[in-house]
Amino acid sequence: HFMAGDSGAGYVNPTQLLPPREPSQLPDASHVWVHHCRAWYRRFGLKFTGFLINGSAGHLTAAAERMYLTMSPDGIVNQHRRGGSYYHAVAGKMPVFDMLSDIDTLESGLPVIRQKAEECGERPRFLVFRQILKSPQYYLDLLAALKGTGSGIEPVFCDPHTFAELARAKLGASNDDQYSLLFNALPKQARAGDVIAGDVGLRNDGWNAWQPAEHSLQIEVIRYGAGDVIWQKTLPLEKTIQPGESAVWSMELPTPDFPGEYLMHFDMRRRDVPFSSIAGFAVEKRIKLVRADVAATL
Repeated sequence: HFMAGDSGAGYVNPTQLLPPREPSQLPDASHVWVHHCRAWYRRFGLKFTGFLINGSAGHLTAAAERMYLTMSPDGIVNQHRRGGSYYHAVAGKMPVFDMLSDIDTLESGLPVIRQKAEECGERPRFLVFRQILKSPQYYLDLLAALKGTGSGIEPVFCDPHTFAELARAKLGASNDDQYSLLFNALPKQARAGDVIAGDVGLRNDGWNAWQPAEHSLQIEVIRYGAGDVIWQKTLPLEKTIQPGESAVWSMELPTPDFPGEYLMHFDMRRRDVPFSSIAGFAVEKRIKLVRADVAATL
């Protein structure tokens, strides 16, 4: 399992991207950061940010957390607690966890974990601690030691996505209609006006089945940098796709008649609701169209 590190696709203090930006007084740069991160998160299939460092800029604000909605939909971890609950949901869908403590050794870590578990009280508890450069055996030993304390702690170590899904469910938000891109075999370059062909594969990461009567794949072509949708097409599902299963669409798509850079935007829909409004982002593929009299390298 892979996740993004501190604090995304670059080492920044997130609140310093938002006004007032002391001491520079530069304008709001949050949109630049989100645009930059979204491209890299999509490229590597990342949906979770394991650690947000804000340095001497203080605690992360609610506005800073919201920047990660469309690039890290499975959640983020704050370095410092903002007060109140040790985990919450932003916009009712993205889990935000507070790192509760650093742990250096097995001996020093056990009482810290027990103490934080008791402080949090409720069950189940979603506890995040930071440890650096530990072996797999260390974590096996830590898990065994926690189970043998007699304190009633029944710990389970989770991958970040399972951890986020369970927390999201506990917070009352939905884990339905989630997906990941498995592959996109459409060409990166073609002649303007040509028909391009290829396959797109998506995995159902949600807790509900995709039904042919309700779910479909919508494709939009957008002029790069302009944002206007040139055309769109909807492709139906041929069969029910259960959680964990994949759907593959083989498609032939016309390209615009004018050379330039374009974005092909793929998003699952349930009836008229796009998954990106729930899961945070859709799949994009950048394609370059050349003049018809130029030999394109396909």
